[in-house]
Amino acid sequence: MGVSVQGGIALPTGDFGDAYDMGFGGRGLFMYYLNPNMAITGTAGYFTWKGKGDWDATFNTIPVMGGIRYVLGKGDFKPYVSGQLGMYFSSFEVEVDLGFFGGKQTIDDSGSDFGVAVGGGFLMPIGKTMNFDVSAEYNIIFTEGSSTSYLTVLAGLAFAL
Repeated sequence: MGVSVQGGIALPTGDFGDAYDMGFGGRGLFMYYLNPNMAITGTAGYFTWKGKGDWDATFNTIPVMGGIRYVLGKGDFKPYVSGQLGMYFSSFEVEVDLGFFGGKQTIDDSGSDFGVAVGGGFLMPIGKTMNFDVSAEYNIIFTEGSSTSYLTVLAGLAFAL
């Protein structure tokens, strides 16, 4: 068993990337190893983005996922691949200027959508029970209309329990 805590950047892609700047956030990951190379994972995180230019908007999401991590190596340096699926609990807020008669109005919405994440990374030991954990994952949230997608690049520490 083990846990990992990571933080980093979240790069919006597709239509999402047209409207939002680079975001940031982090996650906590629990790993239960079925054997030395394969673990079942549980993840919870938080990521946030701001709108580009004059687009006064904020998008936040809390992914709660389950998945698999497969370690490819047996030495100290351990590359891995991962896949997860679960729910993304998201909120959106935008301030709209309605002009002279309307003033500024804030529009907000929240909801939950199914999504997936695929990626990989590596573990590098920095102590007897501690590893440096670096990962990149492509996330797809199946939102109404077009999907919301982003790439995370995260780094942190993984601890054996």
